[in-house]
Amino acid sequence: MRDDIQRAHTGTRTRGLSAAGVLLGLGLGAMVEGILLRAVLGWHHMVSARVPATGEAGLADNLYWDGVFLAGAWVVVLVGVLALFAAGRRADVRWASPVLVGGMLIGAGLFAVVDGVVSHLVLGWHHVREGIDWFMWDLVALAIGAVTIMIGAGLARTPRPLTPAAPAEPADDDYHDGPVLHGAPPAGAGPRLIRG
Repeated sequence: MRDDIQRAHTGTRTRGLSAAGVLLGLGLGAMVEGILLRAVLGWHHMVSARVPATGEAGLADNLYWDGVFLAGAWVVVLVGVLALFAAGRRADVRWASPVLVGGMLIGAGLFAVVDGVVSHLVLGWHHVREGIDWFMWDLVALAIGAVTIMIGAGLARTPRPLTPAAPAEPADDDYHDGPVLHGAPPAGAGPRLIRG
């Protein structure tokens, strides 16, 4: 079993890991936007530029589409988790935190840019801040998304070299005496607890 773990950690490919990171970043970026800007700050809703969120009917329509949006984001996160699990089962995938985190930043940035261009500017469904200098707020969101992509790409391209993990040495403490046994201990053997 330990050989399988070491092979998985010292593979040569990172594509499966980075793809999982991008999917996780897309979904989590959408969830952060949906929860923070829509639910917590109340700056906009999914279709608030087309259907004002004033009155009971307008708010109900917007909350419905916010829910559909967040459900879609949840599905993307689930697919990302499954992709991460699949990458973890492959021996040729090299595990490197910068690749995973970089992929997640790329995904979150891609969400911000695509949402900003498509939903804000092209389709006009909503803006970052409805009414108050909405174009400036949309440009700021696009810039943040672009910078996030660049940081993620830089991080994902510079994974630290991995070395195979050395077998863990037992800690020299008061809870055992003698060598660490592999397999079943001899009959009657067990840890000695020394009370201080």
